[in-house]
Order: sequence, then structure tokens, then C-alpha cells
Amino acid sequence: MINWFLRNKKVLLISGLILGAFFVSTTTTFAATKYWIGADGASISVASNWTLSPTGCTGTSAGVPTASDIATFGTSCTHSALIDVAWTLSGLAVNSGYTGTITQNANVIVAAAGFSQVYGTWVLTSGTVTLGGGALSCSGTFAGNILINNTATISAGCTVNFGNNSNSITYGQLTNNGNMIFGTGTTTVGMNILNYGTITVNGSVWNGANNDIT
Repeated sequence: MINWFLRNKKVLLISGLILGAFFVSTTTTFAATKYWIGADGASISVASNWTLSPTGCTGTSAGVPTASDIATFGTSCTHSALIDVAWTLSGLAVNSGYTGTITQNANVIVAAAGFSQVYGTWVLTSGTVTLGGGALSCSGTFAGNILINNTATISAGCTVNFGNNSNSITYGQLTNNGNMIFGTGTTTVGMNILNYGTITVNGSVWNGANNDIT
């Protein structure tokens, strides 16, 4: 038995290395919820402004949230934030108790985890918010240039003001349980809208694909 082991130990060692490499190479990266801890008015693009476990406005740096992460603004750190670079996320949450102001100066894309603003102030000075799925929920009014290009839901109690520029609602289906306000520009509708709330049109709506607004 000992002699057999000595003769085959190289084979066993190589097999172990192959299995180890297999398990390392198939490691999956999971989405993370990252919390804002930046200084008042600081940029979201700084790695040290985000953490996984906030204590006030401090915590171990977790890096800037990316397309697989959920960026969260909460009660632990209520400092205002500046979106000054294009940002793609799985989800974005502005939770109850956050009293800061988030100023958007660049494009933001939010995917399936959705966009939720139940507190704080969102100021869209330039750029566009693109909702690629999930729910758009808010408390009060969310205003700005908003693009919806996947199946999405506007929650009850949420007023979405699409702004005065041209907007686009394309692909999938939009369910409106809140209030939708279209500004003086032209809004192109390329998906079905199920309306259980209110829709106010101050400009024009072009239904290029003969979709339903019901």
C-alpha cells in the first residue's frame, strides 16, 4: 500500500491541482449592497466613499458600486452626493431617513433591482435616468429625463415627471400605479402601458408602434 502511494503520488498531486484550479476558476461574483459614506457633496466615483458595513459616515472601503451592485443611501450617513460620472447599477435605493441631496450630472442606468427613492432629494441637472427593469418607486416627485427600456412598474404614491425634453418608453411593458407627467416635449411610446393611476400630457405623445395605453 505504501509503495503504491509512493508510485502514484505525482498523479494524486496533479489531480489535486486540476481540481483546485477548477474550483477557483468557477468562483461566482455575487451582487453586493454598498452604502454611501462620502463627505458632504462628494463624488460617487471615489472608492472610499462606499462600504459594506457603515458606522456613521465611516467604514472599510468596498469600492464604487458597479453593474452587479445595489447603491444605497441610508440613515447611517446622510451626506449629500454628486453623480458626476456615468453610472450603471443593478439597483439604487434612497432609503427612509436619508436627508441629503443627490445631484445628478451624468447618465445613470439602473437594471432589474430597480430604483427606489423614499426620502431625500434627487436633483437632475443633466444626464438621463434609464430604468432597465424592476420598479421605480418614490415618495413625492421624481423629475428629470427618464428612459424606460424594459418591463417596469411605477409604484403607488410616486409621481414621475418625465421633464420637458424628448423621452422614450420602449420595450416590454410599463405598469403605472402612480402619476406620470409628460412635459412639453415629445414622448415616444414603444411599449404597452397599463395605467392604474394618472397620466398628464403637457406636450405630445407619439405612439410609433401602435402600442396600447390602457
